[in-house]
Amino acid sequence: ILNGGSSVTPYGLVDLRFIGDDAPLMETQSGIGERVIREDAARQLVWMMNQVVEQGTGNRAQLEGIEVAGKTGTTQAARDAWFVGFTGDYVAGVWMGYDDNSPLTGVTGSGLPADIWRETMSRVTVGQTIVPLPMTVPVAPQVAQPAPAPAIAPQQQQRGNDPLGDAINGILNNLFGGGN
Repeated sequence: ILNGGSSVTPYGLVDLRFIGDDAPLMETQSGIGERVIREDAARQLVWMMNQVVEQGTGNRAQLEGIEVAGKTGTTQAARDAWFVGFTGDYVAGVWMGYDDNSPLTGVTGSGLPADIWRETMSRVTVGQTIVPLPMTVPVAPQVAQPAPAPAIAPQQQQRGNDPLGDAINGILNNLFGGGN
C-alpha cells in the first residue's frame, strides 16, 4: 500500500559475505513487483489507515510530528494481538501471542502492540528527514439542496389538490356535521 499499490518480494537479508570477500556466500533478489491495486486506491487506503492512528483504535501509535498509518488487530479469544504501521519511509509490525495458542490477558492490538510499535519507531526515526505519507484526503461530496416547494394558491388549497385531506375532512363532516 505504501509503495503505491505494487507487490513486493520480501527478504530477510540482501547478501552474506566473509569480511574481505567480494563474492557473496548467499544473496537474495528483492524489489517491487507487479501492480496489484490502482495507485489512487492505494493513496486512499493510506489516508484511511492514517485515520486509524489519528482518530481510531491505533491512536497509541502516534509519533509526534510524523504522519503514521496503521491497523490494529485482536483475534477471537485474544489469542493474538498486533499492530502493523508505517511512516513515509518505514513499515513495521508488532505481534503478540503465545506459542501454545493460549489467550492473552488484557492485551489488544490497540494497546501494548501499538505502544511497542510507537516506542520502536520513535527511535528508528530520530534524526531522519520526515517523509509525508502518500495519501489522498477525500473531498466531501457536494449535496444538492432540494428545490423549494412551489407556493399553492389559496383556491388550490381548498379542494382537489389533497385527496387524503379531502377524505379526512369528508369523514369528519359526516361524523360531526358541518358545511363544505
